Amino acid sequence: NFKSADVEVAIITTAFAAGNRKMLKSGEHLVKIDNKPFYGSYGQTPNTMISEVRVLMGKDTVAIPPAAYADLYNLNFTYRDKSNVERTANAVYFSADGKRMYIYLLSRDANGSYEVTWVIEGKTYLRRVLDWGFTQ
Repeated sequence: NFKSADVEVAIITTAFAAGNRKMLKSGEHLVKIDNKPFYGSYGQTPNTMISEVRVLMGKDTVAIPPAAYADLYNLNFTYRDKSNVERTANAVYFSADGKRMYIYLLSRDANGSYEVTWVIEGKTYLRRVLDWGFTQ
């Protein structure tokens, strides 16, 4: 959760439910979920998934479509630095002119990490920027 006077952001996670999902494997490694690449838990069945990204700006709700987070799994909200101190890089940023909001999440994992930034302009979801494939 991120909260300020005018903005509230909540990232809600839930247990991964394989259910009717199509799980494509190469050997013993999971490579696609529902015929799409996925991020987090590389090669393994995920434990958790994002079920909702909730954004309130003032009294208005900003709709973040499920396609913006449906392929993000096992989100680690914190990590331990070299001194074993628990930290987070997750934050909400605003452009200098205040017209854009950036919701940034870094999920660090020994098997590969990913970072995602959701971009909101005005009170409308614009796009996401995703980087992956780096390790801790």
